[in-house]
Amino acid sequence: MNERTKAFLDRLLNEGIKPHVEKIATIHAVGDVAIVFFDVETADDNARSFGWTGGRSECTSMNRTRAAKFADAIAKIAPTDPAVGWLRSRKTGRIFVFIHSGTLCVNFAPDSGFSFEPGTMDREWMS
Repeated sequence: MNERTKAFLDRLLNEGIKPHVEKIATIHAVGDVAIVFFDVETADDNARSFGWTGGRSECTSMNRTRAAKFADAIAKIAPTDPAVGWLRSRKTGRIFVFIHSGTLCVNFAPDSGFSFEPGTMDREWMS
């Protein structure tokens, strides 16, 4: 991981995810996907449709049914986006992040902490 990516991850974790760890833990306990909104651009209608109210750092949940429907919608326009399989999976510890004008998928495992789901940063799958 290069220094720029590490700095990005550190900022996202410290300012976007960690302030919501209790809520995220509650969401994960029932098997849902946590959604974190961090420094989202004000015109992001997609983020608003998932519950973003305009704050700098917010958190909500996406149940399995909505995650599957979201995966289906993504697959129609971007079938190679790795988020499709990630959203359809049943693994616990999933955090879907809206950040700036993009998205990425983050995993949490108690033994290893937080990590990006490989390939889910917009710049990775779109290149």
